[in-house]
Amino acid sequence: MKLIRFLAGPLLLATMAIALAEENPDSKSATSAIAATAAPSAQVIAYYFHGTIRCETCLKIEKQARQFIQRRFEADLTANRLVFKPLNYELKENSHFMQDYKLPCPSLVLVRQENGKGVQSKILGETWTLVNDSAAFDQYVEKEVGVFLNDSSKVTGGAVTPDAGAKEPVSDATLGIMVDSLADIEARFATNMNAAFVFVHGTNATSLINWAPINRAKRMMEADWDIKVGTFQLKPSRSDSEGLALRYPAFHPPILTTMLQNGSKTMISGELTETNLVQEFIYAVSSAGCCPFGEH
Repeated sequence: MKLIRFLAGPLLLATMAIALAEENPDSKSATSAIAATAAPSAQVIAYYFHGTIRCETCLKIEKQARQFIQRRFEADLTANRLVFKPLNYELKENSHFMQDYKLPCPSLVLVRQENGKGVQSKILGETWTLVNDSAAFDQYVEKEVGVFLNDSSKVTGGAVTPDAGAKEPVSDATLGIMVDSLADIEARFATNMNAAFVFVHGTNATSLINWAPINRAKRMMEADWDIKVGTFQLKPSRSDSEGLALRYPAFHPPILTTMLQNGSKTMISGELTETNLVQEFIYAVSSAGCCPFGEH
């Protein structure tokens, strides 16, 4: 069945700025840390991928990550064991990185290379959540870069500690949390949740839903993007549930609403498979502004 989708939410263009290379001396200074010597057999590249039009959050994440990496890992940068490299993925020559690393939006990505070939990569999605907490942001980047350098001495305390707000295991049969209103879900974004899938019941009865594809999509996104995705269901015969169903009669159960941390929402209806959910979620993210998982 073909999916139907609806997008709503602020475009946030007022906070966006066109960041051209010739007007961004910070990007130039980042690459100056790269030594002129040949790359060693093992090397870690800290990419900051971004688009041409950028918001304040995107610029802040890049600046803070670059400055911390240059300060904390100066010796590794000098020895060319570590490289910081900002790239515009909207340029034709860089467009393949979107698929290479499954980029949902502007991202700090660590890539470990051996003999010039990538053997490990990770999107540091928590940077979107921690951007306004500089100490936690720096600790997170320090830990992840240290792990990729395979050097525990680079990690605070010499050991890797669990992430705050660690993601809970979820099975295919796990049901979404029942809530009364969308406001109940929005309040949870303050507790380290970046996005949510919300099942909307019909106006008169509880609709049946297969939670397996939703939970599989949740696991994939949390693993690949290092974000936290909540799953919820709106109680039937409540104002939000009835209002959504009545306002959009073209959407027939099962109906799923996707909510992002910056306030954007989408509605999808039709066959719910893991592939469709991930594709529609990426559509929602790409339509929601520069950094949809964080505050602008």
